[in-house]
Amino acid sequence: SALVFHDLPNGPPSPESITGSFVYLRFHGTEKGYRGSYSEEYLKSYAQRISAWNATGLPVYAYFNNTLGEAAANGSSLNRMLRLINN
Repeated sequence: SALVFHDLPNGPPSPESITGSFVYLRFHGTEKGYRGSYSEEYLKSYAQRISAWNATGLPVYAYFNNTLGEAAANGSSLNRMLRLINN
């Protein structure tokens, strides 16, 4: 098991403590109600962090919960960025 790193808008900040053998990220959206889209800059910062965690042997699972926003597009963008970093 692992502590979930989340980004709930207007919620308490998520502690970013690795507590397990993997990292679990949950992107709730940039607006209330699981809406909104993440900027390229924001996703790029996470792509760099994910790459660093992977380099230490930690698998990373990322879940985009902004289903009333751009979840599929944001997930695709993050995957594209990770491919660029890792190639």
